[in-house]
Amino acid sequence: MRKLKRKHLVLFLLVVTAIACAGILAACQKKHVHSLSPTAAVEATCTKDGNSAFWHCAECDKYFSDEAGKNEITLESTRLPALGHAYGEPEWTWNETSSAQAVFSCTRSGCEHRRTETDEAPASKEISPAGCEEEGAMLYTATVTFNGKQYTSEKEAAIPAAHDWSETPEWKWTWFGTATVRATFTCSVCQKTETLTTKEYTTEVVGELSCTEDGQQKHTAEISFNGKTYQNSYITYFEARPHPAEVVEHYECLAPTCESDGHYEYWHCTRCGEYFSEYDINNDGDEFLLDCNKTTLANTVLSKRGHLYGEPTWEWNGTSSAQAVFTCTRSGCEHTQKETAQITSKTIDGEIVYVATVTFNGKQYTDGKSENESAAA
Repeated sequence: MRKLKRKHLVLFLLVVTAIACAGILAACQKKHVHSLSPTAAVEATCTKDGNSAFWHCAECDKYFSDEAGKNEITLESTRLPALGHAYGEPEWTWNETSSAQAVFSCTRSGCEHRRTETDEAPASKEISPAGCEEEGAMLYTATVTFNGKQYTSEKEAAIPAAHDWSETPEWKWTWFGTATVRATFTCSVCQKTETLTTKEYTTEVVGELSCTEDGQQKHTAEISFNGKTYQNSYITYFEARPHPAEVVEHYECLAPTCESDGHYEYWHCTRCGEYFSEYDINNDGDEFLLDCNKTTLANTVLSKRGHLYGEPTWEWNGTSSAQAVFTCTRSGCEHTQKETAQITSKTIDGEIVYVATVTFNGKQYTDGKSENESAAA
């Protein structure tokens, strides 16, 4: 009985399995129809990726290289990598001979990319030396390294002809009232000479001017040659001018007053400090002071005269006090001096006589005043 049940169960499972497999087989035998969307081919550029043409089914997310969907591919296989720039030979630009630039241009169609490399110090090599009258030649070579490759450019430049002029020219000063100055330069190679002339120069006195010692003047000229400026100085001497008028102060005679000193007429040399009592003109017409008339400042002084007083006027304050007023009699002086008197009195025949007395400058002065005795009481 058990064996029969087991056989039935196995048979049931086999039937179920067969039915399932039949369903799966039917599903597999039903063919999928792709719905393909095309993507056009895009060419890669120097800096951007491109892609080949492909078709994509959104339902099964598969990619195909053909419109019929027969050749399945991956999306990555459609990518066309960026090409990168393709450079040819550079174009060179020279900045005189001090530097050079190499400009590399991309040769791909439609690309305007440029890359510049600079040689800041091109190498130089003398081809032929310059002479005093003939030019020489110098070869300059600029070098840059780009993308692992070295590029060079050459430029030939002239070396200007040039004399080797002396740094210490020969100077000559010629005087005819004023000076003409010449500087002669000599080439150390060919001995050629160049002479330049100027009549412009500056003049300054050397040291302090003296009334007794001869003086010096320094004359300085400048000449420019071959891009440099050269200077030369020349010393001349001149005779001393004793106490010239431009350094002499003249003082007119000043009369003394009662209270202030005066002085005689005199001259004072501010250069040497000497004082003189006379003034004269030499044979050349230059004004100067005669040394034989030297004096001192003290000898020019006219002492003050002091006041000259006459008789005083009197100012009484009743009979109790009195002042003597002394006034200077010299012309133009208004000075006064007041002295207080000493009062004495005596009675004579019914009258009281008052006497005021002062002593001034060693001399005694008196004044009197009287009044009736009864009135005084």
